[in-house]
Amino acid sequence: EENGAAFARQFHQDDPVLDKIDRTFLKRRQGRVTPGGWCARKFSKRKDPCSQWGNVNVLMPGPRAKLFEKLILNLIANETFRSNQCRFQ
Repeated sequence: EENGAAFARQFHQDDPVLDKIDRTFLKRRQGRVTPGGWCARKFSKRKDPCSQWGNVNVLMPGPRAKLFEKLILNLIANETFRSNQCRFQ
């Protein structure tokens, strides 16, 4: 569906864009889940913070997810972004 939204496209499995978001913004390491939310262990370079889980029914964004949200919100709040946005007809 074409609706003009900036990120309104499907991402395919193993899409390099998602890998870059995981690696750069969310700091997800290869073969692990993204830290935050249900990860109950403190961050350590030697131990996986998600090897111990909290309540899996409650998902809270981790600090990197919050930073990613802030970056996206700053991007779309910029007036230049709106004038350069793709439009489908």
